[in-house]
Amino acid sequence: MQTVMENNTRVMWLDSLRGIACLSVYFAHDLKTFHNIDSFFGKTGVDILFIMCAWLTYDRLSKAWDIKRNTHYKEVCIFYVKRVFRIMPLYFFSLLPYAFVMKLSFKEFWEHFFLIKVTGHYWTIPIEMFFYLVVPLIVYICKMLNVKLNLSLMIGACLSIWCFSFALNYISSNNFIIYWFPLFILGCMIPNVLLIQKSGKVFGGVTDIGILCLIISVEIFGLLYNQWIKVSPSNRYMKILMELNEYVYSYVLLSVLVTLLCICFSQNGDSIVRKKIEKLHFLHIVGKISYPFYLIHYPIIVAVRKMDTFCGYSGNRWLQTLFSILLSLGLSFIIYNAFEEPIDCFSKKICDKIRNLRIER
Repeated sequence: MQTVMENNTRVMWLDSLRGIACLSVYFAHDLKTFHNIDSFFGKTGVDILFIMCAWLTYDRLSKAWDIKRNTHYKEVCIFYVKRVFRIMPLYFFSLLPYAFVMKLSFKEFWEHFFLIKVTGHYWTIPIEMFFYLVVPLIVYICKMLNVKLNLSLMIGACLSIWCFSFALNYISSNNFIIYWFPLFILGCMIPNVLLIQKSGKVFGGVTDIGILCLIISVEIFGLLYNQWIKVSPSNRYMKILMELNEYVYSYVLLSVLVTLLCICFSQNGDSIVRKKIEKLHFLHIVGKISYPFYLIHYPIIVAVRKMDTFCGYSGNRWLQTLFSILLSLGLSFIIYNAFEEPIDCFSKKICDKIRNLRIER
């Protein structure tokens, strides 16, 4: 079985899938802000981003652990250096316009700076950092067990956390890490599934089309469902039913479907859907600039909306959508070339120095 990063084609489709995820998050925020339309787009995008993050992180750490078994502690240090330089500098940079647009107080700004209490789209950052903190431990435990046992434990963990987090939702709303952690476990499952299927394919050639149709169906259901909620009578039992439906469809079902789609794409180079998204170079570009795009898109959307309110007139909402996305993409491209790439080069130099260190044991 080919690994995910063995050739440029695979990098292309991964970037394209990441671009789709970021655009999904963008349009979820855009539709809500400018058009007052709720959707599952944002949750789908976050599902893809978290699952891909866990998948690629686990895969790379696992391979480094096998190849450099006697120096795996160096690989863990290198991993942390790369993640910190990848996430934090641009996050700090984006906080300034966000604080200005959202009118954060001095206290709120420093709470965001140290990831103590974050608002808006930044809620994903501390969750992702928590995963990066524990993933070496997950890899270490998995290396002591066989692949089939790993899969069994991961499936059991997902089911347990899903049930627990749904019950906890009625007690406390502060359950984000618990709520989203199964997505990272699903991502860690993908390399193990692909290891089991070293020869042959997990799914048939048209399975990815079927899974994609199911995801689109869930998205359409989400649009109709959220519109129905607005006009339906409100009572205690109806509220529980609504939360149960939303939990199952927009969280459990979508995350499982996204995981299956990633497996299909990875083990099937002839996938029709994968070939189509590889040819869309726009998605590949958005995938490359996905992190700065994710960080700055929401402050731009809010700023455009506030400018409209400040000017005292209601302009064409779709023109505002177009202006916001073009501005977000343009600034993201500049930030990627001016900041992200130089920072990445600097972190690689530090990692090379760590790799060349000779530590007496």
